[in-house]
Amino acid sequence: MNNSYNYFIEERLPEILTSYYNNPLKKRGFEVVNIEVVHPKVELSRAIELEQTYNYDILLSYVNLETGEQPEPIVIEVPKMVNDSFIIFGKYKTPTLMLDNDRNARFYESQFVVDQDKTYNYETNLFKYLNSSGEEVIIDLNSIEELPEEARVVDGSILKKMGIKLGLDKTPKELTKEMLLIAKDNFAGYNDKVEDHILDKKVLTVQAGLVNFLKSHKKEVYTRIASDLPRRGKIYASEMNKYIRKFFSHGGMIDNPSKVNSLTFSALSRRIKLSEYTEYNRSLVDIIDPIRTPENANANIVNELNVCSVIDEDGGISIRVFDMNFKPVVLPYIDYFDSYIIDNQNVDYINKKVEPKVKVRRRGEVIGEYKLSEVPKPCYIDASADDKLSYSTRRIPMINYTDSIRVSMGGNMSNQAVELINPDVPAVSSGHDDGAKTHPLNIYALSSGVVDYKDRNVIKVKGPNGKSVEYKSHLVNSMYDLNVVVDPKVEVGDHVNIGDTIFAPRNITSEFRLGKNCRIAFMLHGNNYEDGVIIGSHLIPKFAHIAVKDYVYILKPESELTSIMDMAKAVEEDEQILGVNERMSTEDLDFLAGAVDYGRVSKLKGFFMTEGLRVPKDFGRGYFTDIIVQKGNVESDPTTEQVINEVFKRYKASRKEVAAIGEIPESYLNLPMEQPEQPQIDYKYMIKVRLLQVNELKVGNKITNRYGSKGLCSQIIPEDEMPRTKDGQLIDVIMNADSTVKSTCCGG
Repeated sequence: MNNSYNYFIEERLPEILTSYYNNPLKKRGFEVVNIEVVHPKVELSRAIELEQTYNYDILLSYVNLETGEQPEPIVIEVPKMVNDSFIIFGKYKTPTLMLDNDRNARFYESQFVVDQDKTYNYETNLFKYLNSSGEEVIIDLNSIEELPEEARVVDGSILKKMGIKLGLDKTPKELTKEMLLIAKDNFAGYNDKVEDHILDKKVLTVQAGLVNFLKSHKKEVYTRIASDLPRRGKIYASEMNKYIRKFFSHGGMIDNPSKVNSLTFSALSRRIKLSEYTEYNRSLVDIIDPIRTPENANANIVNELNVCSVIDEDGGISIRVFDMNFKPVVLPYIDYFDSYIIDNQNVDYINKKVEPKVKVRRRGEVIGEYKLSEVPKPCYIDASADDKLSYSTRRIPMINYTDSIRVSMGGNMSNQAVELINPDVPAVSSGHDDGAKTHPLNIYALSSGVVDYKDRNVIKVKGPNGKSVEYKSHLVNSMYDLNVVVDPKVEVGDHVNIGDTIFAPRNITSEFRLGKNCRIAFMLHGNNYEDGVIIGSHLIPKFAHIAVKDYVYILKPESELTSIMDMAKAVEEDEQILGVNERMSTEDLDFLAGAVDYGRVSKLKGFFMTEGLRVPKDFGRGYFTDIIVQKGNVESDPTTEQVINEVFKRYKASRKEVAAIGEIPESYLNLPMEQPEQPQIDYKYMIKVRLLQVNELKVGNKITNRYGSKGLCSQIIPEDEMPRTKDGQLIDVIMNADSTVKSTCCGG
């Protein structure tokens, strides 16, 4: 999604805006002469800190055709997408695809809309179309034998849809008078809107939604241009920017995110919203997961694309199926609907075998049973039943034997789970690992070659021509100061081919790893009543997760740095990270002298101790793992220089000492940290520190399994008090059978 949106902003939107503005400008003697896309001037973390929008600046330069005078460019601000998200006023927002009606080849009560430019009226027998010059032409079908050549030209996919709706066996090559008359005979008085078939839908992308939104407010922008030019001699972009901000804040396609873990990122990139007039019907199962839906007011409105559906950047819908040799094939939906499809109940996908006799579908209906050798062509094998589900839902093993409501809850809970420091590969697998292979945060090889360099954040692959291609990792910001850590997946000397995974989220191996494998006892205990769950104390460190917290301190000209906390030391709340002395003004000294003994005040020599930077009081515990020191525009003092030099002398050694503790994986210690943005003030140094907060399981935390059997940790029992099995194995968790097994059904 990132690539298609940002490509649109950088390459296509400038052309759209040029034509958008040139129309009113030329009427007033002006013309757009140049357009430039400027990337954000402020780094992402700084935009969040300042509660700004992370924007592209699109500069439209225009000139007075009469005088040659060139006013200041029009500066249009459009948010940039990063990791499938926008930063709007410092807050993360995520886009949503919209399933909308397609006007092409639609039948209405009084007319047939062939495409956007061709309409046939049943009552008047008039056919209207646009010629090559863009002029509207109206012809009477009663008075002509054959449609003019220009009128007969229709896009191939539209012709195919027309052929299907008119009941034609073959796709017509062009539009004919006979086809229009068939439409009149069969569909006059018929409203195609009520059918609401996926065939008549298209996916509205964010970029398409933005263009449509701006078109709907074109009149207001033109009015502002007509007002600005005569009065001020130049154009202000405030009106255009107002509507862009409105779209990204209240446009219906931008929502608050629920980013928590790597599975969530996968779900968000495939989230799709049904338009308000779209009814949920059988045809939607071809592209969306019928189970995966939110538990709030958006239930059955916001859905998730299933695994076999593919959406291109223009909103076209395709379905991934198999040919007769089980090779994956991506078919445009119109082709999928019109082809002969072998039903998935007749297919063994594991062993790649098809039964001798199969059921065949075409155009949404079973047309009969055929011997495999006699199936009409073109013939394809339908996607498996599991492929009709989303990545989140497919993680649930034995899904066919689990209550559908619990499956829905299980998918939702998985997307809400925090990523543990060291998650386990599930003991019981669903058998679907392709979600990990196609994760949106993966970085893939663009060319083949051999890995000749690797560190935590950079991998270089040397190709056959001797040139190296560099791939960089990235820190993916999640919610609640959590982060999805992207790790290298290759080693020096490995041969990689085009499309191989170079970087991927650290908790992904063959499949998503989110939790721990636990030994559970279902037994009665006072503290596990209903949804209460009892946890053994030995599980506390195993259920830990890490929050990444960065803090910036600006050392003012009148201050000196006296101390920096030892990086190798574990930190706890309210500890001092940076010690600072701040010079007191003469007024402050006089005030203080009036309140306390003047002799004691004079010994301070104009300095007093400030708070500096402390660990927040609600921090708990964690580790000081990284520091960036950026020199300012004011000369420093000897004390500050000495403290900074001493810290960096021990920098590498300190990091090794933290790594030796073993509680924090190396992946987290080596997370990239962005340089802080330079402030527009005088300062000595800007110091950015990173704390890794270790959050452990505690009473009151919510826990769940993959089947949606959720509960609250009601008690943590010492390890030696937990029950054991007959053979002496320690029980990890005690749950209530009445609240879990019965509600989960067979899958639990």
